[in-house]
Amino acid sequence: MGRSKLVALLALTVLLAPAKARAQSAEDKAAAESAFEEGKRLMVAHAYAEACPKFAESLRRDPGIGTMLGLADCFEKNGQTASAWAEFREAAGASARKSDRREALARENATRLEPLLSKVVVRLLPDADVPGLVVRRDGTEIGHATLGAEVPVDPGVHAIAASAPGYEEWQITLDVVAKPGVQTVTIPKLESAPPPPEATAPPPAPTSAPAAAPVSSDDGRTQRIAAIAVGGVGVVGVVVGSIFGLEAKSKLDDSNANGLCQGNACLQQGLNLRQDAKSAATVSTVAFVLGGAAIAGGAVLWFTAPTATRVGLAPAPSLGGAALVGRF
Repeated sequence: MGRSKLVALLALTVLLAPAKARAQSAEDKAAAESAFEEGKRLMVAHAYAEACPKFAESLRRDPGIGTMLGLADCFEKNGQTASAWAEFREAAGASARKSDRREALARENATRLEPLLSKVVVRLLPDADVPGLVVRRDGTEIGHATLGAEVPVDPGVHAIAASAPGYEEWQITLDVVAKPGVQTVTIPKLESAPPPPEATAPPPAPTSAPAAAPVSSDDGRTQRIAAIAVGGVGVVGVVVGSIFGLEAKSKLDDSNANGLCQGNACLQQGLNLRQDAKSAATVSTVAFVLGGAAIAGGAVLWFTAPTATRVGLAPAPSLGGAALVGRF
């Protein structure tokens, strides 16, 4: 069952393909006929520059000897003698292959135009054929086999250019006159292209005058401030220790008064006073130790702080330059 469906599908494709081709051919023929008729109308109006593209479009869609001859005639009337000569020759060749009687007409016109052709020869100097050389005329590449040969061109302005990797492009504009003759263009050796610019480093920042250019500026102010703060904490510790020391002595004296304690034997009130005296004495001792340490640390910070406040460069004309100066 599957094989039967596949055969039927292939048969349908084969049947539809010619029909599609016929439809496309019919559309091309209709468009070619319309363009051909429009070309003839423009030829009658002597609008040859507009008529020639119409004939060319008709020839592209439906090639025919009649259209070739119409396009060749349009080229000739538009002053494009080289294009007309080439198209008459093409029509003569197509007529010969089909044994068409219009072959004689086409060859006669090609022979008539040949003496009137303007020709251009593009040559290379002996050292101009560098690797990768490409020569173009009006943007179309000229094969190396054609270089040095006389090639018919339509009268008018033509651009000849030569380029190769690593070389500057060379070009010239050639004005081909509408008369028989040969014009020669000689391509010289191309000049080497300059290397790509290297990335340049940004210019250095302008330097200021040497006057008052500081080299170092550490006057020890921060360290002295820290020394004062630490020393102040030490003084507070000593003061606190002194206060609690006096309080401890006062509590001890109270415990010995009024018979509250006799030696180590104490009433409850005497015991409470001696316990308070002991606590105050402990706080006093700790405060004195910390305060003393802080005062010592502050002293170290103070006496080890830098004494130079500023060092810099200043102009010294008498010395022929600059001098290192400072304030201490």
